[in-house]
Amino acid sequence: FSWVWGGHASSLATAGAPDVVVWPFQSADGPMGNQGVVAGELGAPVAALAVHPKMALLAAGAADGEIGLFQVPGGKPFLLEKPHEARVTAMAWSADGALLAFGTDAGRAGVIDVGALMR
Repeated sequence: FSWVWGGHASSLATAGAPDVVVWPFQSADGPMGNQGVVAGELGAPVAALAVHPKMALLAAGAADGEIGLFQVPGGKPFLLEKPHEARVTAMAWSADGALLAFGTDAGRAGVIDVGALMR
């Protein structure tokens, strides 16, 4: 299970299933009485999340190593990493949002130049 607070809107993204759900927190009651919005889905349970520092984007890493990039509030993921049988356990964006670093439980680590993909 993973969760992360959204940086641009008062929201909380949660995972633990293949779906990433974004919950609104615009009032003092939090998400009570509101529906969560499915931001997207990967092929395996999502194990790690990271919110882009400047844009309404969410990176999600799955139990099978797949990494997807979602527009928030919802949309089809853009595949950044194909499944490779190692659970993504950590993710972090660079301050400018151009780079996404990740690590897996098998000791694999990498940096994806998302900025280059967006040009």
